This record gives sequence, structure tokens and C-alpha cells, in this order.
Amino acid sequence: MVAEVAAGTAHTCVLLDTGRVQCWGGNPDGRLGDGTTTTRTSPVDVPGVTGARSITAGWLHTCTLLDTGRVQCWGGNDSGQLGDGSTTSRTSPTEVPGLTGAQAVSAGFFYTCAVLDTGRVHCWGRNSAGQLGDGTTTDRSSPVEVAGLTGAVAVTAGSSHTCAVLNTGRLWCWGSYSCGQLGDGTTTSRSSAAEVAGLVGVMAVSPGSSHTCALLDTGLVHCWGDNRKGQLGDGTTTDRSTPAEVSGLSNAVALGAGNGHECATTSMGTVECWGDNVSGQLGDGTTTDRLSPFEVPGLTGVTAVGAGHSHTCAALSANVACWGFNTDGQLGDGSILQSSAPIDVARLLPL
Repeated sequence: MVAEVAAGTAHTCVLLDTGRVQCWGGNPDGRLGDGTTTTRTSPVDVPGVTGARSITAGWLHTCTLLDTGRVQCWGGNDSGQLGDGSTTSRTSPTEVPGLTGAQAVSAGFFYTCAVLDTGRVHCWGRNSAGQLGDGTTTDRSSPVEVAGLTGAVAVTAGSSHTCAVLNTGRLWCWGSYSCGQLGDGTTTSRSSAAEVAGLVGVMAVSPGSSHTCALLDTGLVHCWGDNRKGQLGDGTTTDRSTPAEVSGLSNAVALGAGNGHECATTSMGTVECWGDNVSGQLGDGTTTDRLSPFEVPGLTGVTAVGAGHSHTCAALSANVACWGFNTDGQLGDGSILQSSAPIDVARLLPL
């Protein structure tokens, strides 16, 4: 049974209910974790990962949270995004030293963040835009604490900005502000956390390349930032520096952000997507951008959705369906053919 799916730039990973992980797609830096740098167009097991409870895929790397509260990462490490104190890439899982009590982990573009059981957030890797939140723009190859942030329950890393949900239902973001993706109504990049204006009851957050979306406890979704491809879902292509409600979506239960597109799982077990569709990543059978949510045809019983740079995958009860860009085999169907409609991943390995 599939518990969770994560989509990176050109690779995809799934967490099975056995606590094991399988990955497929591009692998030049070891991001599949199978001990090789061989591209895979169908799932391979990640040896050495047991007792995983969460999986996250970044640009060139992958991390998993174990039920012990430890974090393991593998893949590209040129900015220290694996958190092991080096800049050496790893083709097999490597534990982040000194990090204990992790409750959530998120891999972004050359960096990673984790929420600890203390309510603090620690980040590591690239920090050129202040996305590590430690008040500097210095890269870190080991975890550093996000300054002044307490009570965090979730964190998500984007391209060069990061957001954390607090136990108060408020949302704080930091890092690059190229298109208003921090949501505080200003045009200032921030190397420490600032509250997003006007949002309450936040359950989850999903930052893309230059946009951000938040799921509220009402089932509504609000987005802000870059909107050139309609990724804010408000029916326009107007950038927003403060949250705007996604049109016609009121029953969302989970989100997944790609480079310029966004998808939501609904309480009905369906998936709705909007934004950039140049590679068919919205799954509607076309390559036409959508300025508001559109239901992916033929998908039911969806439990989770993961959006990569230009592809999307949905976890079903016993398998995974993917669609969009596929040059590196990230759709997992055994081919490198692009698909604008969902196709089943080649059978997951029994574990």
C-alpha cells in the first residue's frame, strides 16, 4: 500500500506502508538512493531505509523522516543540502548528524528544513536568498536554527523561500521575494521569518518556485506570488503579494506545488490542478494553462498528490499514477514518453 508520494525535479519517490521507500527517474547525482547513478524508468528499492514515516524530494536530492525522529538524505550535495557537514554527493541514504526529534522534513531547491519536537525549525544547504532563515545568506552544510520561530508544526521548502505553519494556525515565511511569494505585502526578501498577512486556520503550506499556496481548515486554498501561468488559481494572471482565494475550490485536504503549477487533493478523493501546463503536468489531456482549478479526469480514491518541476503524481490505495514531463523516466511507467493524462507507474516492488 502506498502511504505517500514525493515528486522532485526529474525523479519521484514513494513511501510504502511498510516503512520502505522506492524511487525512479533521473539519477546522475544519486538522488534515487539505490547506490548507483543510473537513471531508472521504473521503481527501485532504496536500500537501508526502514521505518520511514515521511518522504520528500528536492531539486537534486531526497530525504526521509524515520520513526526514530532521525532524518536521512541522499543525492546531490553541492550546497550542503544533505546536512552531513560536507558537500559530497551520496548515492545511498546518509543520516543528518546531530538532528534528533524531527517531526517533519521538506527538501527544496538545494536546501532542506525540518521541524523538531521542540517546535523549532532547522534548515541547511543553500542560503543565497536567506531561505535558511538564520538571519544570514551563508550556505550551511549542517542544520542551523531558524531565528525567532517557535511553535512550528509543519515546514515546506520551495525554490528559494520557506514557510512554516505554527500551532496557532498562523503562517510565517522567509527567503526570496522576487514575485511576492512571502505574502507579507512587501517587496522585501527576508533572511528571518515574517508572518503572512491575514491568514488564520492554516493547515498546510505548499511553496512552488515563485508562488505559495496555503490550505485552510475550511477547505479553502489561498495563494500568492508569481501568477504568470495562473498558478495562483484566482482566474487571473496578476501577481499577488498577499493571499488571494483560489476560485471554486472549497474541499481541499492536501496540496502539492510544482515549479509553476499547483494541485490539490479533495475530500472526494479527486485531484484538481491549475497553472502551467506546457508539459501536460495538469493531467487534463492538454497542454493548455489553467487559471483556475480543473479536475484531473479518471482519478478516484486519491490519498496524496506530489508535484515536481513539470510532472505530477497521485498516490492511490495500491499504486501511483503520474503525468507530465518524462525525459528522465520520472513518470515511472518504464518509458521516457511525456503524458498529459495520468498513467500507472510500473508495478511497485513487493516489500
